[in-house]
Amino acid sequence: MARDWLTIPYVSSIFAAQAAVRVHGKFLSRDGGKFLLKAMRLPGIDGLLDLTEKLALCRRLDELAGANVNTLILSESQAETVLGVAGQAGLYAMVEIAIDPRELTSASEIHNAVARVAQTAGILRGYPALVGFLIDCPIDGSAIPSSAIEVLHKELAALARTIHENHGNQLIALKRHADALAIATGGAEHFREISDDVSQKVAQKISSDLCTDLTYVNLARIDAADLACAIAALHRLAAAHPLVVEFGEERPGQAEMVA
Repeated sequence: MARDWLTIPYVSSIFAAQAAVRVHGKFLSRDGGKFLLKAMRLPGIDGLLDLTEKLALCRRLDELAGANVNTLILSESQAETVLGVAGQAGLYAMVEIAIDPRELTSASEIHNAVARVAQTAGILRGYPALVGFLIDCPIDGSAIPSSAIEVLHKELAALARTIHENHGNQLIALKRHADALAIATGGAEHFREISDDVSQKVAQKISSDLCTDLTYVNLARIDAADLACAIAALHRLAAAHPLVVEFGEERPGQAEMVA
């Protein structure tokens, strides 16, 4: 059944076009070649900026581009402020939109939450720097009532279809949390064990059925010795999708692990 919030007006952009980032098998691609996503968050930027702050942001983004960062992970509150400047610096961006699972206790609350995501997607769709949207709804191990799971699945699936059909080349991903997945240690055998957990099955069903374009995992508090097993398990989780891993905490040796 059609929903009012799925009709989203196009917002034009005055910024120069950037080559689209697409999914090609297990990889992201741009202009026919592989696009290795090197992303970071942008702490300290929130809300509207005055002229001096915008100039400082331009310099900061130019420095990041010079350091081979090519993508920003922006919060919803940062998006309109940063997206245009990011494009001028030649950077791409994914906008993370958070949904609190504690608010998903009824069909109307779920509809309102997903409608807000759709509205944000419609407002931002005209920015060429925008790669896509990262939905942070911690389903893994959360206490979402079983009666709400199917409603949430249908609403998120409708949102994913809207972004794919009406928003051009923008990607969509559901953020997964490695702490809840419990795969940072223990390797393949442990991953098979936890994959039998009901909450993990629900989370995996929702993420796999949403036609998401990539698997995005926040990997927090991991030691270098556990990294290889964790990455192997995450690739199995991603299956045919590209895998994007975010290191959630700064730790000694993290730069080497990222490399």
